[in-house]
Amino acid sequence: MNYISLGQSTRLTTKLANAPKINLAPALMTEISDYLLGKVGFPANTFIIVSVASEAQPIRMLLTPWKAIENPFMKFEAHIPGLMFEWFIDAPPDGDKWSLNNPPSCIVLTDRVKQRISQIAVKNILESEPKGSLKKHSS
Repeated sequence: MNYISLGQSTRLTTKLANAPKINLAPALMTEISDYLLGKVGFPANTFIIVSVASEAQPIRMLLTPWKAIENPFMKFEAHIPGLMFEWFIDAPPDGDKWSLNNPPSCIVLTDRVKQRISQIAVKNILESEPKGSLKKHSS
């Protein structure tokens, strides 16, 4: 959540890529800030699903938080090697049965992480612009 909060207030920049700024409604950002400060519970209209890659050697890919779906609800994703974080805002409530919001606060072991990374990797690679040492080697 801190990462999403930071991504909302600034454009995240890494050595190799720039991530677009995450734009959320001010009221939701206030709720998230208050949650991170321990003042209130997690925002009621949001839920987070954490999925762990079931492969012994997961795909090594890092993706900063980005908006994967805008309508009819918002979904943000972030990936680190072996983990996928999905944050849903105003999504149908039946989707949160695997979320961290509900007991028993499940973290899911699944091959869906590999499938999802494979789906988005091709699009991201085609649209990416090499930076830093990658730019030197690709010229």
